Amino acid sequence: MKKQLMYILMAGLTLTSCEEVTKLLIKQKEEPKAVADYSKYTQEDSTHMFFKNVPINGPLEMFVKRMEQQGFKNYGSDNSENILIDPEDSADDGTAVLYGDFADYKDCILHVQTLDSKDVVAKINVAFPVREEWDDLHGDYKHLKEMLTTKYGKSSACREKINIDPIYISARISNHDRMYAVGDNRCEYVTTFTTDKGNVKLSIEPKTPTTGFVMLTYTDKINSGVIRKHAIDDL
Repeated sequence: MKKQLMYILMAGLTLTSCEEVTKLLIKQKEEPKAVADYSKYTQEDSTHMFFKNVPINGPLEMFVKRMEQQGFKNYGSDNSENILIDPEDSADDGTAVLYGDFADYKDCILHVQTLDSKDVVAKINVAFPVREEWDDLHGDYKHLKEMLTTKYGKSSACREKINIDPIYISARISNHDRMYAVGDNRCEYVTTFTTDKGNVKLSIEPKTPTTGFVMLTYTDKINSGVIRKHAIDDL
């Protein structure tokens, strides 16, 4: 009889324990998950450089969501043959790679970078489609430069030079020579526009020994200043 009572008591305790665990699990499921407070970044928006009407500031996750709202896709959500920046090479901690349409160009690549020691977006690189012909590549550069001049005014710096040793040229420099110079990193086409909130750099970059693409780099003044301060503190 005592054994039966003991078994009944143990069964009751076990049932009670299971009910308590179930209630606890239901309670945890019903409790709202903590949501990150991004309101302070909205309040500071007007002091930062903007990209696609979005301030270059705040946590990486928040910025990526804002870019997705603008129509960009996270690289991990699709496999596009037009991706220019290889995530295996460039997407270290604190970076994100997206792609989408930008400034009337299809399949542009966004490389979003944060501060080295803090989850705050500071720089955006935009890679335009790869070109095989100099006329197309230079055409992209010239077209974007004209639009940037319309928006930001006169550039603060500009250097447009192709470094080719005259000994290798029998006549005038050909477009073939120019593309090889691009691929060999001997094409210096860089124009910078400076504002009170940051700067925008337009440049021609190599992709392969015979191809290249135009790059736009947006750098926020405040957040890049944080990087500089940390570097100075290290000295």
